Amino acid sequence: MMKTIPRHAFLLLLLPVFLGSGASAAVTATPLPDPVKQVRIEFRDKAEWERFRRLGGSDFLELQPGVCARLALDDRQIQKLRSHGFGLDVEIEDLQAYYASRMSGQGGNFGLFHTYSETEGFLDSLHVACPQITTPKQSIGLTHEGRDIWAMKISDNPGIDEDEPEVLFDALHHAVEVPSVEVVLCYMRWLCEGYGRDPHATYLVDHREIWFVPIVNPDGLVYLETVSPEGGAWWRKNRRDNGDGTWGVDLNRNYPYHWGGTGAPSDPSSDYYRGPWAGSEPEVQAMMSLMIGRDFVSHISFHSSARAIYLPWGYTAEPTGYHSTLLDWCRGMTKYNCYDYGQLPWRSSGTSKDWAIGECQTKGVVLSCTHELAGLSWHEEDIAPVCTDALWPQIYTTWVAGSYCPIEEAIVQGGDGNARLDPGETAGLVLDIKNRGLFAPAPEVSVAIRSDDPYVCILDAEAQLGTIAAQWTQRTTDDPFLVRIDPFTPEDHVATLFAELRFGDACVEDTLQWVVGPAFVRFEDDMEDNFGVW
Repeated sequence: MMKTIPRHAFLLLLLPVFLGSGASAAVTATPLPDPVKQVRIEFRDKAEWERFRRLGGSDFLELQPGVCARLALDDRQIQKLRSHGFGLDVEIEDLQAYYASRMSGQGGNFGLFHTYSETEGFLDSLHVACPQITTPKQSIGLTHEGRDIWAMKISDNPGIDEDEPEVLFDALHHAVEVPSVEVVLCYMRWLCEGYGRDPHATYLVDHREIWFVPIVNPDGLVYLETVSPEGGAWWRKNRRDNGDGTWGVDLNRNYPYHWGGTGAPSDPSSDYYRGPWAGSEPEVQAMMSLMIGRDFVSHISFHSSARAIYLPWGYTAEPTGYHSTLLDWCRGMTKYNCYDYGQLPWRSSGTSKDWAIGECQTKGVVLSCTHELAGLSWHEEDIAPVCTDALWPQIYTTWVAGSYCPIEEAIVQGGDGNARLDPGETAGLVLDIKNRGLFAPAPEVSVAIRSDDPYVCILDAEAQLGTIAAQWTQRTTDDPFLVRIDPFTPEDHVATLFAELRFGDACVEDTLQWVVGPAFVRFEDDMEDNFGVW
């Protein structure tokens, strides 16, 4: 059935907290993680930033490349940076105590952040509420300590493998990056709450197969729950017993594609330890098996908290052969949150995004990125903003797994030639329509415009564009729309038109607006004399 979809009519629904009964598997009895401090570096010049960038391997709380960084570091890491000549200001001496003192939870339970058992409860509750569009939670593997790594699929026929574009979202490769779980759960609930009510959610559920792995690293999360039930502790890795008194592997350095390169140390005590061999960790094996067994088009792995989207490759500064498509994907995702995007400014080998796009022997190419959220770990007040930041990137990524044809630009042609709509003028409107689908062509593309504006008369309202290839833009030059503006249109009136774009079985609405008559000049400067007013 044809569904009309207002382009920006999506709704943010924040998640309730589901109380759980605690983890069922054992937690390895090990000491508390090393205490960490919040420190700030202000880079004195480009050379100092470049030196810092080459060192790599830091947990960022905030980052402005080339300007400053706020980091979570233990004493050993602080001493290392100081030994390299970096000036550090310690802003918070004990991050765990600082965060814990601000958490809302009574007697622990991570405050508003979901624990492992609460996430299990959320998945169960979601399936009970929406059994027609969700699978029951399903285990894709077991961790070192025997916990399930849960996945769920949302689609209109969830129990059937349909011929629909597939997309994957995961979170919490790194245990401390708890905001990442919240944004995935938020999108899951948005889809289920919106199905049948919100046209975006309804179309995507009906025409996509959407997979979620909210917690890739259950053992690491439960470890934090155990050693710091009030939240605030800092632990990145899983809970492998390395056999030498150290614990854990960085799961996002353990994927087999170019495993063991730069940015993935072999020292088991490192927070970025790559593991004893490529793909050694059961959590990584579970994620690879899921991706090998499906036909995913795109994949977002959520992390925190550098406020950026990082693209493959991570192991080298060279771009992939899909770089232009990846950049276009990022431009669409960041339309509302204005995150930075591109390749990492330092190298990291063995990452999920590199494996997803690079491993082509057992599966197809999966366009993948690491989405670093802006929220600081353990700041409850960041949950709502980061869920808002991450909602459109997930909606957009689900759209572009198939075809998606928004308006890129609207141009006034003809009339008196001034590229404006003036009172009494009849002019043509030319639209640029881009198929932002990553790989899928958009068939039978057509556009129709209408207006309720009493000062606008539409003389030619429809255009047919045929099929538009993926990543291709087509202009309605050969079939422009024609509008007439009433000669008595008031000065500075905003003419409003509505465009309906159809492609395949989808229909997207957009709004077009122009100020009728000369633009109002608020400020003018020929920039020939001086720049004192800028």
